Amino acid sequence: MPGFKFRVADIVHPDSRELAQQFDCAVCLHIVDDPLQTPCGHIFCHGCVNSLAVCPTCRDPLENSPGVKKLAECNKPMSRLMLGIKVHCPYNTLAVPSSTEEPLAKRQKYEDGSAVDAAICDWAGSLGDLLGKHLAECRCHRMPCPHSCGDTIRRGDLVEHELTCQKKFEHCSICGDSVRPGTMAEHRDAKAGLHVQLLEQKLEEKEAEAAAQVTMEERLFEKLKPALANLAKTSHVTNVVRQRAEEVQRDIQGLSSKKVRWKISNVAGILREHPKNSFIKSDYFNLAGFPGFQFEFYPNGKECTTSKSLAGKSALFLHAPLLSGRELSMTVVVSVNGAKTEISKDFGRGQLWGTCNIADSPKATDDFVTIRGEVIDSEILLCS
Repeated sequence: MPGFKFRVADIVHPDSRELAQQFDCAVCLHIVDDPLQTPCGHIFCHGCVNSLAVCPTCRDPLENSPGVKKLAECNKPMSRLMLGIKVHCPYNTLAVPSSTEEPLAKRQKYEDGSAVDAAICDWAGSLGDLLGKHLAECRCHRMPCPHSCGDTIRRGDLVEHELTCQKKFEHCSICGDSVRPGTMAEHRDAKAGLHVQLLEQKLEEKEAEAAAQVTMEERLFEKLKPALANLAKTSHVTNVVRQRAEEVQRDIQGLSSKKVRWKISNVAGILREHPKNSFIKSDYFNLAGFPGFQFEFYPNGKECTTSKSLAGKSALFLHAPLLSGRELSMTVVVSVNGAKTEISKDFGRGQLWGTCNIADSPKATDDFVTIRGEVIDSEILLCS
């Protein structure tokens, strides 16, 4: 059971102390825990020597050495010798398990600060039995509360602790008292008078808050009355105001639609169903404040008017919307799986613009294809 450390003087029977000293870790001065043996033959705790570059005893190099192995794997006779050391329970006197280097006489408190009690365990046996079995059963061994209340309790006191463990109590939602499980109804009967007072107090506080809220709304309405009266006198909105509102709306849309991302899954199926010159279309999306844009992706390439996709290349085109009485000049950076290119176009009627060789064709083993577009410049051209 790795994680427990003991000094020879704390647990080893006097008849076995000379043998046990062979298993003293030279780093922490405790009986080795989860022991490792170095190529030079020395034995240390796993945690003490695992990150060291040289042996603490003879300074032989250890870093990246394949010879550092668990004692139980590389030296079974020595491991059996160690596990056979005669020991007694660390609680058979007032001693407690500890990793501190203070002498036993000074270690008279547990790690959580509580005083050592006089409980004594008279178990005796081998070190292997102590680590492998006894500490998991010893009534004197201290352990954290199984309900995670934060206390550390002797295993033999767990039943008594259950009676006071805060994690075993319910909390009354009215008065906040801790109540034993299953007795909430009795608690509310006993505290009925107090609960009524507390609920009346909470009701008064809520009513005061509601009254304050109404008063605030009334003051706000009084301040808005002149503005509302002026607004009521306006029977229509002028064309100039409407046009300006549309421009503002378009500006807001443009600020929020400079980028687009299209994620295509089922790559193997798309490659199979779309040979060269066959494309897959994205949904329509807004770009620079204008709706109606659409991607056309040719996973296996396309033969364009002036050029054609090279072998193993894919093509990507942006389909522009129809514009009435206006043209749009736009520069967009498009990419397929990170392979970027910049395309620019002046257009007024629906048309395609893009590139026949934007990136390598996706592989059938790919999880998905990611296509992105980002507007870096755009300008409206008014036609008359």
